[in-house]
Amino acid sequence: MGLSAWFWIPAVLEKQYTRFDEVFGNFYQTQFPGLQQLVRSPWGYGLSHPQNPEPGDMSYQIGLVHIGVILLLISKIKSDRLVIFVLAVFAISVFLMLKISQPLWENVPFLSMVQFPLRFQAISIFAASIAAGLLIKYLPFKKILFLSLLFLVIYANRNHWHINQVFDPGEEYYLNLKTTSTSFGEHLPKWGKIYDSPSPGKLEFVTGTGKINILEDKSHRVLAEIEATTVATLRFNQIYFPGWELKVDGKNHSFQQFDIEPGRHVVWAEFKNTSVRNLADGISILSVIIYLLWLRLRRS
Repeated sequence: MGLSAWFWIPAVLEKQYTRFDEVFGNFYQTQFPGLQQLVRSPWGYGLSHPQNPEPGDMSYQIGLVHIGVILLLISKIKSDRLVIFVLAVFAISVFLMLKISQPLWENVPFLSMVQFPLRFQAISIFAASIAAGLLIKYLPFKKILFLSLLFLVIYANRNHWHINQVFDPGEEYYLNLKTTSTSFGEHLPKWGKIYDSPSPGKLEFVTGTGKINILEDKSHRVLAEIEATTVATLRFNQIYFPGWELKVDGKNHSFQQFDIEPGRHVVWAEFKNTSVRNLADGISILSVIIYLLWLRLRRS
């Protein structure tokens, strides 16, 4: 948790600024696959409708080889702490994918942020992979067992080696796309809107006239020289999110729209860390140091 704090702490604490809860607050309620679907379901390239399947929906299965490995581990291996841990992780992750776990989703803080119960499949598959390693460690004929498991998992995924359908709409499709980078605009700030026309650029004159020379245009920093021939109002075409700063001639200015006098001006905008992000980064750095010290102490 400490190592990944740089990501999850801002994600949790700054979620309040986005439309995430509005779009996905109760989305998980329709996304619980059945136990039979986890064991076997056809592969498709469609969306996820586990409770009302549609032709071409995505697959929900964990994998027959993975399930077989878990069953072998239960039946063949005497329990030790690592085996118990792996089996418990697998069982809990499967439980959280099933509808029987819905009361937990409704009452455990932050669990609904996972959005799709099926995301826990990444944990169950990882646990099954460790289980395969434990089988090879404890059972005889290690090389034969290793090669057999390797062959089975490759053979089970043989149909995923080729492209079923090519989608190439061309560059214009992406250049003129008027949506956000998320499916439903869930990460758009609450005060933002999806524009219905291409942006005229990072800076534009709302009133007045002049020339705009963009010196630097990056996702986190913009630097421009403005030569205004009249009193003018300019707009910085960037949706605000906590961390953005805008300065004109070295002085802080209100975000997005600002006034300037005739003459030459320098406009600088940068997306910086908030105190929350700095704290999260500090926790992750401290966690790395603690972990390295712990490793050193273990080896000494």
